[in-house]
Amino acid sequence: MGGERDCIVAYVFISYSRHDSTELAHLLKEKLEHQRISAFLDVINLDTSGSFPSKLRHEIEAAPVFLCLLGLHTLDSPYVQEEVRYAHESGRTLIPVLQTSFHPPEDAPDYIQALLESNGIELPEKATYFEDALRKITDRVSNALLAEHITLDEPDLDDRLRRSRERVLEKVRLYWVEGVLNKSLIEEIFIDLGLQERPDTVDKFRQLQVNQGGREWLLSREASILSIFDYFDGMLLILGEPGAGKTTLLLELARRLIERARRDSAAAIPIVLNLTTWKDTPFESWVVEELAAKYQVPRKLGQEWVEQEKLLLLLDGLDEVQANKQKSCTAAMNAFIQQYNLTNVVVCSRTAEFEALQTALNVNGAVQLRGLSLEQINHYYDQLGTKTNTLRTLIQRDQTVRELASSPLMLNIMTLAYQGQELPDTQTPLFEVYVRRMLARRQTSYTQEQILGWLAWLAYQMNQHSQKEFLIERLQPSWLPNRAARFLYVAATGIGFGVTLGLLISVSISTLLLVSSVLLGRFWESISASLAIGAILGFTVGLAVGMATLLEKNIKLVEVLTWSWDSLRMNFAQYLRLGLLLGVVAGLVGSVLLEWQTGVPLGFIVAAAGCLIGGFSGTEVDIRIKPNQGIRTSAYNALRMGSLLSLGLTLAFLLVWQYVRMAFVFGVMFGMAGGILQFGGLSVIKHIVLRVILWQRGDAPLNYARFLDHASSLILMRKVGGGYIFIHKTLQDYFASLHGS
Repeated sequence: MGGERDCIVAYVFISYSRHDSTELAHLLKEKLEHQRISAFLDVINLDTSGSFPSKLRHEIEAAPVFLCLLGLHTLDSPYVQEEVRYAHESGRTLIPVLQTSFHPPEDAPDYIQALLESNGIELPEKATYFEDALRKITDRVSNALLAEHITLDEPDLDDRLRRSRERVLEKVRLYWVEGVLNKSLIEEIFIDLGLQERPDTVDKFRQLQVNQGGREWLLSREASILSIFDYFDGMLLILGEPGAGKTTLLLELARRLIERARRDSAAAIPIVLNLTTWKDTPFESWVVEELAAKYQVPRKLGQEWVEQEKLLLLLDGLDEVQANKQKSCTAAMNAFIQQYNLTNVVVCSRTAEFEALQTALNVNGAVQLRGLSLEQINHYYDQLGTKTNTLRTLIQRDQTVRELASSPLMLNIMTLAYQGQELPDTQTPLFEVYVRRMLARRQTSYTQEQILGWLAWLAYQMNQHSQKEFLIERLQPSWLPNRAARFLYVAATGIGFGVTLGLLISVSISTLLLVSSVLLGRFWESISASLAIGAILGFTVGLAVGMATLLEKNIKLVEVLTWSWDSLRMNFAQYLRLGLLLGVVAGLVGSVLLEWQTGVPLGFIVAAAGCLIGGFSGTEVDIRIKPNQGIRTSAYNALRMGSLLSLGLTLAFLLVWQYVRMAFVFGVMFGMAGGILQFGGLSVIKHIVLRVILWQRGDAPLNYARFLDHASSLILMRKVGGGYIFIHKTLQDYFASLHGS
């Protein structure tokens, strides 16, 4: 179910012959789009057999301007002639582009004669004048569109919306294009082989096959994924075998669509999402939540973008959704497409898994990535040089190896694994050879058993929790293997909270006493005594509160803090109960240590502070720059807010107390407890405890970021922003299979 392209400002139909004008046609399309003029190209080889396709008639009718590229063989094509005839009869503005090889026919039909008599543009032979000719073509098209009363003015966007739009586009570009697409495995091959120049990658030679309504076509290699996307009105399914390059193709499309969206503020916003996080929810709600989690788009704005159909969804990993949920996920996507039929949707999946669903996806067509031919493989190795001669010979001789090399991923991995070997051992599984070869690349303090064991455990856990990217701060207690380990985690976290709070209170009291002894010349309480009092008081309160808060199983980071009346209204009842509980405790302690007239106001102050805390909400960010950034930010927020709360409570206590030291003690105790509990401190303690337990069990290194950086240097993983991914899902599956072996 395709809709109108919401990114189109104006429309031009480009008629051409693949025999002599393919490169020029794609170049012109790109030039026009830089002027915010969208152009249609028949990249699907519809002019192969049968009657004139209705698709082309529809596109000619939609286009005010008809641009015809005339070369030596252009008018030999009956389909080009039919396109010209239909454009002439439909009253389109005809613009012929005359190449130097073109010779006008002596006896031409009326519609061809009308085309040739139109005000055309000649392309010069000399390259120095070629750019000027292209500029004349785009100017002529622009003037023709203006004559049709089609404006190319930018729509007026609210500044806030413009900034939000640009911020999201930049996040998609930085993470997916710069972080994933531009850090491909082929770059590592060039470095490993010592190549200075970058030859064409395997992806350059890939062959795409298109399926529409049961018919199939092979595309010319000049056909870009953007042209295919446009041809199918932005509703496309990308299929291929593991390692065929589906995600790469999707991200190439993302890069082109980001460029288009930046040129044209009316164009939809391309958003890359991974379907592995979908969990039996309405697709619209899932999109809004993913926008909030991954791109920090406020939910209200995200909902508006969905409802106003401002988004262009690029969805990867349908085959990576849990097997028993793939069919329901497809049904949810179909329901979304039916409801929002102007929203463009592109979906990636492995071929076998999609065909096994036996459920159609409501898109206009599918593109299948075909395997590499022997000729393409040889051409690829021609560019890599003599270091790959042995492997090239093996591929030509061994049918099994040749079939394996038809996958771009496997070909790249074979190049790294086998290059330089006299006689590769093809009996050993390829990934085993590859991993062994990569481990020998660099000297390290890690043993081979540690590297294999830690990566196997990590890959297994990522598969179990449907994760494609690993963020250190996203480690959860659910990754612990048994009840004993989880009990140890709970107990250690409670103790850790008590120790942390006790230490903070002890240091605070000791500091106050030290200052007062210097200023007043009295030392009636020793520093050691204050440390002991603070430790006992803090540890007791901390242990009790820490154990109580462990009912919350997951570790929730607090990276972005906001305060709002909406949050206060939503959380008021919960924090009123907490505030009253802490207020009663504070009141009782104050009454016992001092007098009830002082204890009661103390309790009211703590209760009020507890209620106000309910107005704060803490959220996570998903696209991070540095490893474990979320934990560091949460720790900073806890200390910052704990200090502010301590200061505020101390000043409030001084209003009802004349005891400065006691006001300070209670202010620090309740302030730091609130900061740690509400603003991320407890999550930091939980994370540290979990990391130590995993390290003691031998499941993970203590310094995770250092180890994962090393794994990235071995080309086993790839660092993307503040997270890490295996270089491919198939390698992740290989390591997962090693877990427990």
